[in-house]
Amino acid sequence: MTRLGGLLALVLTAVIGVVVLSSPSQPSRGLVESIFQDDDHLLYSPTPTVIRTLDTLRGLGVDRVRLTILWGAIAPAPASRVRPAHFNAADPAAYPAAAWRPYDRIVALARARGIEVAFNVTAPGPLWAMSSPAPNLKAANHYRPAPQAFGAFVRALGRRYSGSYAPGPRSGSGRLPRVSYWTIWNEVNQPGWLYPQWRTAAGQRVMNSPRLYRLYVDAAFSALRRTGHSPASDTILIGELAPEGSERTRDGDPIPPIPFIRAL
Repeated sequence: MTRLGGLLALVLTAVIGVVVLSSPSQPSRGLVESIFQDDDHLLYSPTPTVIRTLDTLRGLGVDRVRLTILWGAIAPAPASRVRPAHFNAADPAAYPAAAWRPYDRIVALARARGIEVAFNVTAPGPLWAMSSPAPNLKAANHYRPAPQAFGAFVRALGRRYSGSYAPGPRSGSGRLPRVSYWTIWNEVNQPGWLYPQWRTAAGQRVMNSPRLYRLYVDAAFSALRRTGHSPASDTILIGELAPEGSERTRDGDPIPPIPFIRAL
C-alpha cells in the first residue's frame, strides 16, 4: 500500500463504519489521531534512516505509524510447500531471529520518541500455509490461506509484543514494548492481497473474499485475546479496504467496498 493508498483506506474505513474494537479507558490524544505509513523508511532501511524518519515525523506531529507485518517476511521457508518440521507457529522463538529485527527495532525507537505503532498483519504468507494448486504463480502466496495457520502467526505476534516478552540474552535487549493497535489484513477486497475474490455456488457467482476474510478475522481475534490483547486494552480494526472494485465477477476481480462489508 502506498502512503496515499493508506490514507484513502483509513478514510474509507471511517466512512463505511468498519468494526472498531477499542477500550473506552484508553487515553484520548485529541479528536483526530495522525497516522503515517512508510514501510520503506521505517522497516526496510538502515537504522540511521529509521531514526531520521521518526524524528521528522515527531516534528510533524505524527501520533502513530502504521507498519505492514507481512506474514511471509517472518515465517520460515516461505517459498516451500512443505511446512518446516517441528515448527510451532504460535511460538515467536520458533521464527528466524533476524526476521523479527526490523519490527523489534521500530517499536523500540518509536516508543522512545513518544510515537505509537499500529501493526497491519497481512498476506502474502508462506506457501506451506496456502491452498494448492493456485491458479497462477502470482496468486500462490495469498491463495486461500489456512485460517489456523494465520491465527498461529498472529498468536506469535501477540505474544512477542505483549509487553512482557524478552527475546533472550543474544538479542541484547530486555522486554520488547507492547503493541496495542492492530489491523487485520490489507485491502482484502483486492485479488493482490487475497485470492479468489469470487466463486461459483449453486450455479451462481458469489463473493468469496468476505467469507474467507471472516475466518481470518475470527482466527486473529482469538489469537490476540489469548495473548492478552482484547478490546479492554487494545484497538483492533478490520476491513481496511481499497476504495475501488469492479462490476465483473471473475475470480480475480476486486469487490467494491460497500458490497464487501455487507457480505462480511
